Amino acid sequence: MEAKRLATAHLERAREALATARELADLGRWGACINRLYYACFYAANALLGLRHLSAKTHRGVRSHLYLQFGEPGLLGREHIAFYNEVFDARQQADYELFFDASEALVRPWLPQAEAFVAACTALAETDPHLE
Repeated sequence: MEAKRLATAHLERAREALATARELADLGRWGACINRLYYACFYAANALLGLRHLSAKTHRGVRSHLYLQFGEPGLLGREHIAFYNEVFDARQQADYELFFDASEALVRPWLPQAEAFVAACTALAETDPHLE
């Protein structure tokens, strides 16, 4: 029961991060938008991992567990895994590289991809019989 409660909280955080990403996009704050898009996906991924009683100490660990538990077996589509990897790398660059070009052309297409990722994780959390 605790795992489900934590997963619900992670998914709520994911939805909040998506809402903030939309607001930042409307303001043209593309670097900050990347951060929120990544964290929306990160929270959704953690919801799934938690339902399998898995956790990771690092962001790379979450990415690895996500692929091994949900990507490799085909539970999450390849497009979702590829997007997670792409936004993971972009978040690192946007947060830590001073001259990273976080442009509208780069970031705007990621809004619906992040929404689809969170939706896929939410659906999987509600229907996968291997999850608590």
